[in-house]
Amino acid sequence: MKDNGNQTVWRHILLSVLSTFEEMGGNADDLLAQFDIEPNQLMTPNFRVKSEVLASILLQCKAVTRRSSFGVLAGQRPPLTNSPLAISWLASGTALKGLERLCRYASLIESGIILSMARQANTCTLRVRDWGSTWQPIMEDILVSRLCFMAQKTLPKNTPPLCIKLRQKKPASPDPWHNLLGPVIHWEADEIQITWDDTILSQPRFTADEATAQLNEAMVKKQLHKLPHPTLAKKVESKILMQINTVVPDAELISRDLGMASRTLQRHLKEEGTSFKDILKEVRKTQAIDRVLTKSESIESIASDLGYSDQRAFSKAFKNWVGHSPTSYRSRFKRS
Repeated sequence: MKDNGNQTVWRHILLSVLSTFEEMGGNADDLLAQFDIEPNQLMTPNFRVKSEVLASILLQCKAVTRRSSFGVLAGQRPPLTNSPLAISWLASGTALKGLERLCRYASLIESGIILSMARQANTCTLRVRDWGSTWQPIMEDILVSRLCFMAQKTLPKNTPPLCIKLRQKKPASPDPWHNLLGPVIHWEADEIQITWDDTILSQPRFTADEATAQLNEAMVKKQLHKLPHPTLAKKVESKILMQINTVVPDAELISRDLGMASRTLQRHLKEEGTSFKDILKEVRKTQAIDRVLTKSESIESIASDLGYSDQRAFSKAFKNWVGHSPTSYRSRFKRS
């Protein structure tokens, strides 16, 4: 469903990478020349670099500086220029509103990514959807580091995430990750997640300016329209993710949101090699596995939220996915 070769990253990330590289003694101009990028291109507002190129640049920086944590360090570098997305995020009335704005326009940061917020009990989790073959540990490092860095600017001082889940293996020396991201990190997770206390995220911010946030959000929308359009399958997945915790999404509901007839939606999805049923199944699977592993919800509640007729039907589907019942899978996770 994805054409990963066409995924791009906005210039602000590359600027932070180059700034960090130079501070560590590297030559940014020589580095750019290796990838046929002109320095003046970086000052062009709509300039974007292919995600696979950024990954190669990051690996080169890591090799030259001999810093395995280079991506995490670069993510903490303050942006050299203010973007409308950053301004609208930082001016939001609450930290949660800022993160919700980020989720709406995440494809500006990396065109293949989908972000979503999941509220459970007393926590709120930012979920980073898989972005295909362009994923690499160092790409994960810079993205998660930048998200934590920017989120902290909307939170009370020294408020790290309660928990972070990363897909990569635990580094030999993980101290930089813990020092910059947070004390609790779970490695080799199925999905990238950043979890905060819901109460803190929902607190009104005294430095907020919603008028400024909305003004800049309008500019962000214009920028978004200039990006290559995502596939219909990705749009459907995004819609399902936004609704699955409140209603049971079906093809009729999603097609209405997308402004087309259900039969038209199904026909176009077939042309992309998928179906609404397949997309919903995949979303249910990732949601189910994640929520079973939170250890705070009953299996019955999860089954109901995800639209299963009863707990037995959910357990059967879950066992087909992972080879274990939800209860058994949760127990195995607790022991590990």
